[in-house]
Amino acid sequence: LEHFKKFFTDPDFLKTLWLSLRIALMTTVLCVLIGYPVAYAISQSSKRNLLILLVTLPMWINMLVRTYAWIGILADNGLINHILTYFGMEPAKLLYTDGAVVLGMVYNFIPFMILQIESSLAKMDRSLLDAANDLGANRVERFRKITFPLSLPGVISGITLVFLPSVSSFVIPKLMGGGGASRIFMGPFGGPAADAQTVRNTGAENRPHYK
Repeated sequence: LEHFKKFFTDPDFLKTLWLSLRIALMTTVLCVLIGYPVAYAISQSSKRNLLILLVTLPMWINMLVRTYAWIGILADNGLINHILTYFGMEPAKLLYTDGAVVLGMVYNFIPFMILQIESSLAKMDRSLLDAANDLGANRVERFRKITFPLSLPGVISGITLVFLPSVSSFVIPKLMGGGGASRIFMGPFGGPAADAQTVRNTGAENRPHYK
């Protein structure tokens, strides 16, 4: 109880919680906005199995390796800045920012969103769409009144599978955010106060790299 009392009264712990929730919420919203159209396109495609394989292919690689790959792309001397300087533009500060953390989160967790939504769309009774079409409903009305409501279980499952690991992630914020973007982990290894203290210390060490 003492740890929890300190957690809810210490401004540093509350700031850590807010950062975690804010980044996790941004990640989840982007995963829904990007993942739903992709899942819909996959469910309508004749090459559904191949496309699902392509979506899951990055997950065969360790998340740490994928994160380091993005560091190489976003670093000050990385691929994107090399392209910018080649065209005579100023290098941009891409790594150790909120945007870099969200990008890393979205890239790593969006397959969960796509697979859940696509599964719901694939199981949908197509005869309902045919009936709506016979009754004169246009494409927008069919999507709004039939497709989207029937896909909501997949959307909710995807939100759960993206938000929970995003809010508790440590590796991606530490590597791509410089330690300032933090996690909250309530587990058997010291509780929320101990873990938040660790994050606060690492954030202090890396504060010059992260705004």
